[in-house]
Amino acid sequence: MLSRLKTFPLTIVLTILIWMYAEAQFASKHATITETEALHDLPVWVSGPPEVVERYKIELHPPFLKSLTVSGSPAVIQSLRQRMASGTNSTASKVHAYLDITADDQPSEGRVTRSLRYTLPPGLTLLKYPGEVDFRLVEK
Repeated sequence: MLSRLKTFPLTIVLTILIWMYAEAQFASKHATITETEALHDLPVWVSGPPEVVERYKIELHPPFLKSLTVSGSPAVIQSLRQRMASGTNSTASKVHAYLDITADDQPSEGRVTRSLRYTLPPGLTLLKYPGEVDFRLVEK
């Protein structure tokens, strides 16, 4: 009877080890391979009601984001690199940062800090990016 009690914990430990080994083998066969790409000098686009955007000059600080890092599958990153290499303008990457202006925004002497909104092609994820930008509205 005592020998059976000793083998029961050993059986549980061995079962757990076998399960962990099987999970590791499955995970290694189905691991997702990702790559990263750094984007530089990405312009900040302004979005908002036409009457506000037309009425005021919008000063952005900074107007260009110095660096972002995106990740995705090797095929998606390769496609991004090809678009950037063949594009003659800064929108070739199809990664956009937007400052959303609202009808409640008013001109001011000081800057206001607001979160940025990003759009990305399918399959890309932002890894490292500025979350906010400073701006102010000035009468035209």
